[in-house]
Amino acid sequence: MITKEILFKDKTYTIHQPGSILSNRSGYFIDQIDGFTEVFAKNFRLYLRNKYDLTLEEYYCLVVFGTENDSSLYCPYCGSKRIFSGNLSNGYRSICPNCKKTIKIINNDLINEVTNINGYDIISAGRIVQVTNHKIYDQLDVSLQSYFILNRFSNIKEQLKLKYNLTEEQYYNLVVNGDKDFIPTCRCGRKLEFRGVINGYHKRCILCKGRNVPYEDEVKEVGDYLIHYPGRIAKASHNMFINQLNLKVYSNSNKMMEDITRGYNLTEEQYYNLVVYGDKDAIHICSREGCNNNIPYRGFYEGFRNTCSTECTNLMRWSLSGEEGYTFYSLDPKLIYQSYSSLNKGKISNFYLTDVADDPDFIKIGITINMKGRAEAENYVNYKIMYTDEAEKVARLEYLVKVRFKKYAGKGKYPTESFPREMKSEIENFILLSIKEL
Repeated sequence: MITKEILFKDKTYTIHQPGSILSNRSGYFIDQIDGFTEVFAKNFRLYLRNKYDLTLEEYYCLVVFGTENDSSLYCPYCGSKRIFSGNLSNGYRSICPNCKKTIKIINNDLINEVTNINGYDIISAGRIVQVTNHKIYDQLDVSLQSYFILNRFSNIKEQLKLKYNLTEEQYYNLVVNGDKDFIPTCRCGRKLEFRGVINGYHKRCILCKGRNVPYEDEVKEVGDYLIHYPGRIAKASHNMFINQLNLKVYSNSNKMMEDITRGYNLTEEQYYNLVVYGDKDAIHICSREGCNNNIPYRGFYEGFRNTCSTECTNLMRWSLSGEEGYTFYSLDPKLIYQSYSSLNKGKISNFYLTDVADDPDFIKIGITINMKGRAEAENYVNYKIMYTDEAEKVARLEYLVKVRFKKYAGKGKYPTESFPREMKSEIENFILLSIKEL
């Protein structure tokens, strides 16, 4: 990994991979001063203040520009300083606070600095500098006159081989990691898969993708059982489940449950209660105040409902709205966001876009924990899951979409969730952009 000594505010910092903000997984940033610590994005501001006495803006300038007064921080039309967005992913705003003109950043913030590494002169070492989604600068061409075009009409592999006798992976590693033979590894030690010069390497190897437990085992004794990774259903990868009673790994959850039932005399619901709640006979009561009904078990992937029925769910939402004559689809988007987040806290949810069989002139957006069940119950067709994450994030995405396209709603079967069919592409594009900001 390329490092650089930078004098900033009368103090020298060693910056790992200067020129861009690093993040190995969604919602986290890497401390590029120590080079390895991962910090949750919402805590990063406090982390910087306590550890380095730096603000978020100062850290951004230090890592990306190496100075507090880089020329790209100022409007080229009137000279006013741009406003920091408050977000490391977005950096500085593109609208001048004074003249209100849009500031186009020349060469995508290309730093005209040449570093010699292993006999190669490299421009802006430490990152791949893009012109567009399909074009990148040739960072080994110090004349800055050429760039590669990455699309189906050009072959970057042949160009790199002919010009520098480098493979695409060697070029990426030379520019980004300072060593054309660099071998990045997963936390488990396996080599990471290369995805191309723009996307670099996968963050985890094929066997560790989807892993939701640490590599070091956690153990809790519950009665006669020794529970590994308690508090969740443990997965070693997207398709590999861990038997949390003996650490055996399965590629099929049904086969795992057959062995657990046979070996430990536990039903699926009892196993779920045991590893997640620490009591195989735990009883779960409806969340609605005044209702003491048991809530049903929904399956290995979803666990238990929050309420005993759709009626209780709606009654809870009604109490949150404080309105008489409650109709769920007429609620303010913010109330829906708050109630859904509260009711489904910690659960994995889906944001979807769908056609509705009996509402052909409109498309519909929505959020749900049980996509298949919702589609069958509501007669959805051709539904598409756009985003999957914790319920609060998914509800936030729905809120953003509803607010953005509010003036186009009000018709269709679902007034606040139905939009004219001709707006489908525009809505999809806004969703994809919003996901990046979550």
